Amino acid sequence: MDNLQLAAELVRSALAEKKALEGYTEVTRDAETYEDYLKIRESYPQTPTKASINNKIKVARKLLVAAYME
Repeated sequence: MDNLQLAAELVRSALAEKKALEGYTEVTRDAETYEDYLKIRESYPQTPTKASINNKIKVARKLLVAAYME
């Protein structure tokens, strides 16, 4: 897998994680009690975060620069 393919896959992954984060935020907004929140949190195998999305985009950007400089 070359740098361009890897960067494209990272961007796809970041977009999927962004959708998951939006869904997670929407569902947790409706939680009325802490127990509801814990049930929702347990239903997600990995809680999506903005930091993770930004890191994937940052690495993809670096890979694109590396591919351009070759």
